[in-house]
Amino acid sequence: MKHCSDIRVAETPSDSATKRHPFAMCTGAMAAFYDKLWQARAQVSALMDSSDAVLAPKLQNVLDLIDGYEPDVTLIGQVKSGKTALANVLSGQIGLLPSDVNPLTSVVTTLHLNSEHSDGRTRAAFHLFGREEWDELVEGGGRLGALAGRAGVEDELETIKTQIAELRQMAQTRLGTSFEALLGKVHNYGYCDARLVERYVCLGDPDDIEADPHNTQGRFADITRSADLYISQPELPGPLCLRDTPGVNDTFMVREQITLRSLAESEVCVIVLSAHEALNTADLALVRLISSMENRQLVIFVNRIDELSKPSVQVPEIRASIMQTLSSVDAAKGATVLFGSALWGEVALARDFGDMDGDQRAALYDWAKAAGLTEAEDAFEFTWLLSGIPELMEAIYDRVIERSGKRLMEDVRGRLSNLASQARARGEVDAIPRQLSLSGGEFAALEDELEEIVEASCELLDDVLEKLVEDLRPRLRRIQENYVARATEALVAHLKEKGRGNHWTFGSSGLRFVLKSVYSRFADAATIEVKEVYAAAALAIRGVYADQLGVKTENFSVEPPQVPLFPAPVVLGQTTAIDLGNSWWKRWWQLRRGVESYAEDYARLIGEEVATMIHDLETAQFRQVLEEIRAVLRDFMVEQKDAALDVAASAKRVAAAPADGSVDDLIAGLNGVVSALDGTREAA
Repeated sequence: MKHCSDIRVAETPSDSATKRHPFAMCTGAMAAFYDKLWQARAQVSALMDSSDAVLAPKLQNVLDLIDGYEPDVTLIGQVKSGKTALANVLSGQIGLLPSDVNPLTSVVTTLHLNSEHSDGRTRAAFHLFGREEWDELVEGGGRLGALAGRAGVEDELETIKTQIAELRQMAQTRLGTSFEALLGKVHNYGYCDARLVERYVCLGDPDDIEADPHNTQGRFADITRSADLYISQPELPGPLCLRDTPGVNDTFMVREQITLRSLAESEVCVIVLSAHEALNTADLALVRLISSMENRQLVIFVNRIDELSKPSVQVPEIRASIMQTLSSVDAAKGATVLFGSALWGEVALARDFGDMDGDQRAALYDWAKAAGLTEAEDAFEFTWLLSGIPELMEAIYDRVIERSGKRLMEDVRGRLSNLASQARARGEVDAIPRQLSLSGGEFAALEDELEEIVEASCELLDDVLEKLVEDLRPRLRRIQENYVARATEALVAHLKEKGRGNHWTFGSSGLRFVLKSVYSRFADAATIEVKEVYAAAALAIRGVYADQLGVKTENFSVEPPQVPLFPAPVVLGQTTAIDLGNSWWKRWWQLRRGVESYAEDYARLIGEEVATMIHDLETAQFRQVLEEIRAVLRDFMVEQKDAALDVAASAKRVAAAPADGSVDDLIAGLNGVVSALDGTREAA
């Protein structure tokens, strides 16, 4: 490796086995989190040995909760920003996802790091489009065709259908007579390598396909809906889910909805930009997605700075440009913006400078000077630190720990605390002689009372949620009406001043910003009110223990469940007719005559588009999380009802109870895990 005169980097043999793995430099916080989690798991597992047939399944549920934890990170970005190469680096699997073919990734691909498929054997699973999805695309042009139909641009709709027919023909050429039979299938494999992945996620070069129909590159890509890869990565401290999505150029919007659903499920979204392209208002689809996310969920990573001639000078300029663009559309003004190079990350992981040319090395040293890194003992650690990957991984892990990590710890802690209370209550009830005479009628009355509490709590929650939604809907309708009125007025004013020969559009960023604000206020209000309902339900259960079972409540509690998080309103990032390009509107204008015709048709079209956006917000966002809120309460209440009945009947099952003294040991063990989790919670 060539040296710059004022930067000292020791040459290091590429086969050195004494150097630490690069991941060890940036996973400290996550490693500490997982250490605490695994310790808690081991303690819970040990407690199962001293628990009885009633408590053991509940402890197993806690273990299942821990084992099922898989924090979710999604990468989205510009075409050819190096997003797939970055996914490879973040997973430590250089070259697994093909990143050097053209066209690039066409399928949402999920890397499940240190997690297993449900069958324990599958290492790669590829889900193909179902027949209904494919038929909708072919017959109606998919979502893009629906937009064209609403906009009344029939010529464009026919063009879309022609292009889709060509897509279908290409798929049939690749797949032959098996094309129809493949739709709706899932292909599972017991192995996973780059060649297999390439067959499903990369469209490949059409010229190569035409020349050789048996070419396997991208063989199934046209009909692949999503890919799930299960990878063991021992250098990472625990499970992590990484999603690589197609560039924001989904021609027919076939996979736009899949990407949006991925974002809704993710707690961290990494926006990958190219240092050459940065971000500008022309990246409308990407800006829309960014504007729909919460600032703290976002990390913007500007990749490929290795291709800049002078990163020390150009990076500040690029940063300023990005922030200006985000500010102009009220999108993620406070988002974290990092700069780096997936290529340099690959070099460090492989410990091989390979084909890195002189210009890329010069850029590396220029960036080192800007970072104040002028001396290093190991050339590959030096390159890793400058790649920006450590900062990116730390930013991801910080967000994971403070979001889903903290919630997991809270959930485990709450469940164990409730189990400790239940074990203590059973011990107290066993010691009360009168409990031995509990009649069948008394037990049935207790069961009825508990069922009434369950139903009353669920009904109260339904009432609260219904009122919240009723209050929200008029606000959404007013937003729709105001936006349509303002857009129509602006169009009429433009026509009167400029005439129809001048192109005109009315942006949707303001609409999305207002809808996002309303959604956020709704989510905050709902979270507060639902939390109160959950707490009241838990208090009612505690009252049963005190009033009906004679349990002393000084050291007894029932902790309510956590309120599910409201996901970011990512449906606001989807494309609508408002966002279509100039060619669409040029055609729309040509079909109309007169100011009144323009105003009337435009108001109808924009009204339909905004109504569609609001409908999707209500159904895809509100309905889903509200159903989850209801399910959490009902599951909790049923669980608490069964636990209380178990305590009531425990004296009749003395033979099944733990041996003398073991209840106290069990309670002490449970409280010990709870105390440890309390410390972890405070640290988080």
